[in-house]
Amino acid sequence: MGSINSVEVHPREIMREALKVNGAAVILVHNHLSGMAEPSRADRHITHKVSAACTLLNIRLLDQLVIGQSEYISFAERGWL
Repeated sequence: MGSINSVEVHPREIMREALKVNGAAVILVHNHLSGMAEPSRADRHITHKVSAACTLLNIRLLDQLVIGQSEYISFAERGWL
């Protein structure tokens, strides 16, 4: 849930959903309405926080994908995970 230019993400909410289904791994995906797939500083920051939460719960963070209009960016492919 968010506004026209931002969304508040809580790692605990992501972890809650993974734990509900006894998940061993997660892949994060979100889109940029601007059409530009390049991850923002905020994208990298929240991914780092989610990664830390995953580590504590022994859940693998496989990737974070940012979807643009005609491309996507994979954090795993860039070596950021």
